[in-house]
Amino acid sequence: MDKNLDAKLREIVDLAKKYEVINSSIKEKQNMLKQLDDVAKRIQGMPNVVVYANQAAEELKTEIASEEEMLEKIRTEMSN
Repeated sequence: MDKNLDAKLREIVDLAKKYEVINSSIKEKQNMLKQLDDVAKRIQGMPNVVVYANQAAEELKTEIASEEEMLEKIRTEMSN
C-alpha cells in the first residue's frame, strides 16, 4: 500500500477513535447534568446544596461546550 495513503488512513482511524472517546464523554456529562437538574429540583429546601449543584452544572456545561468544539475540529480534520 502507498505509504501516504497508509499514513492518511491511520490518521483517520486515530481521529475516529478520539471522536468516539470525546463523544462518549459528552454523553456522560449530559447524563450527569440531567441528574444534577433532577437533584436540584428535589433539594430546593437546602440552598447550599442547590448552589453546589448549580456550580457543578455550570462546570459541566463548560466542559461539554469545550468537547463539542474538539469534535468540530476533528470533523473538519476528517473532511480534509
